[in-house]
Amino acid sequence: MPYKELFDKIRNVCYLGSAGGILGWDQEVMMPKRGIEMRAHQFAALSSVVHDMFTSKQIGKLIRQTKKEKLNEAQSVNLKTLEKEYRKATKVPTEHVAHASKIKTHATEVWREARAKSDFKKFAPHLQKILDIEKKTASYINPRKFALDVHLEDSDESLTCKKVDVHFKKIKKAILQLLKHRHVKPELKGAYDVAKQEKICRMVATKMGFDWDRGRMDVSTHPFTTGNCVDCRITTRYDPKEPFQSILAAVHETGHALYDLGLPYEHYGTAQGDAASLSTHESQSRIWENHLSRGKEFWHWLSPHLKKEGWNLTPEQCYGHVNAVVPGFIRVNADEVSYHMHVILRFEIERGLFDGSIKVKDIPDEWNSRMQEYLGLKVPNDAKGCLQDIHWTNGFGYFPTYSIGTMIAAQLWEKANKKLKLESDFSKGKFTRLTDWLKENIHQHGRRYDPDELIKRATGQKPNPSALIAHLRSKHIP
Repeated sequence: MPYKELFDKIRNVCYLGSAGGILGWDQEVMMPKRGIEMRAHQFAALSSVVHDMFTSKQIGKLIRQTKKEKLNEAQSVNLKTLEKEYRKATKVPTEHVAHASKIKTHATEVWREARAKSDFKKFAPHLQKILDIEKKTASYINPRKFALDVHLEDSDESLTCKKVDVHFKKIKKAILQLLKHRHVKPELKGAYDVAKQEKICRMVATKMGFDWDRGRMDVSTHPFTTGNCVDCRITTRYDPKEPFQSILAAVHETGHALYDLGLPYEHYGTAQGDAASLSTHESQSRIWENHLSRGKEFWHWLSPHLKKEGWNLTPEQCYGHVNAVVPGFIRVNADEVSYHMHVILRFEIERGLFDGSIKVKDIPDEWNSRMQEYLGLKVPNDAKGCLQDIHWTNGFGYFPTYSIGTMIAAQLWEKANKKLKLESDFSKGKFTRLTDWLKENIHQHGRRYDPDELIKRATGQKPNPSALIAHLRSKHIP
C-alpha cells in the first residue's frame, strides 16, 4: 500500500531528525568547546540529507498515489499535514538549508562568547546573517506573505502577527495595571547546596510522572527539553544563592517532557505523533510551572522535604518568593506578571527587524528603551539585555509562543481544576491526575486537530487571554 510505504520513508526522515536533536543536546550539555567546527559540518550534512530525503520526487509520487487510496480519518489527517509540509519544504533549496544550518551553529558559539563579554557588537554580524537567511527562507516559501508571519506559522500554524497583536494588546494593558501591585520578595540567606537542589528537582519530576527509563535530566546554560516519546532529555541550571529557579525550571521542562513522552508511539513519524504546535507545547510546561509550582499547595507539600535537606524555609516564605512581582532584567527568571512584557518586547523587535523599522545594530537601544518604558528598568549591559537569550541564533518567530502558551495554560488549568479539584491532590504531593487529564485532552491527539481547534475541544473556547488575565488579577491584586 502506498500509504504504508510513504510513512515508512517519512519515519526514516524523522529518525534522522531526532539524531539531529541528540547532536543539539550534546552541543549544549557535553560537547567540548573546540568541537564546534566539526559539529557545524555535522549539522549541515545531516540537515542536507534530511531535506533531500523529505523533498525527494519519490515522496511526492507516493503522496499522489496515497491520495487515491481509501483512508480512515487518522490516515487522512496524516496525509493532509504531510502534503502541506512537503509543498513548503520543496520550495527551499537544499543548499540554502545546509548553509543556514552552518551559519546558525557557528552563531550559537559566537553568542556564548558575546554574552560572556557582554558585547553585542561581536554577535551583531552573525545575527544579521541569520536575519538575511530567514528572510530568504520566507521568500522561498511564500514571497507574498510578510516574512515573520511565515516563521510564526512554523511555530504555530494558527498564528499571524495580526493575531498575536490582538492577544498582546489585551495582555499588555492588564499587565501594566498589575505591575502597580508589586510585592517584596523575601530575602534568601546563605547557600543552598546544588546536589540537594538536584535531588529535589528529580523528586518533583518523578511525582509529576516523568519516566526515567525514557528520559534524563542534566545541566545547561539555558534550560531546555529535546527528544521524543521514548527518549526525552531535559536540563535545568543551579544557583547556590537561588534554589527556587532550579525547581521552577525543572517543573517547567518536565511539563514539556511529559508532552513528548505522552505522544502516541504508534503514530511516531506522522502528524498524530507530533506536538500540535510550539504554543501548545509551551502550555504544557506553563500549566505545571504557574499552576503547580507557584501554588500554595505545592509549597505546603514540598517545604517539609526542604527542611529535611537543612533548608529552614516556611511554606509562606517559599510561596512569597516565587510569586513576588519584582520586575527584573532576565526573562527566564521573571515573575509570572512581568514575564509577558519580556515576550512582548522581543516580539516588537522581531517585527521591526522584518519590516525594516529596526536595524540589527540598533537592537540594544531599542531593547533598553522598552525595558525602561515597560518595566522601569535601566539595563546595565548587553548580557542582561539583548544577549540573554539563545533563541535568535536559530531564527525568529518563537517568542510569541511563550505568552500564547501561558495564555492557553490558564484556560486548560481553569477547565481541569473545575472538573478535578486538583489543589487537594497537590497539597499531598499527588500530581498525576493532572498528567492524565492532559494526556487525554492534549497529548494523545498529536496534530489531529489544528492548534485552535484542539484547545477549543479541551476547554470549550479557542485560545484567548481571558483566563490568564483573571488568574493574574485574582492572585496579585490584594
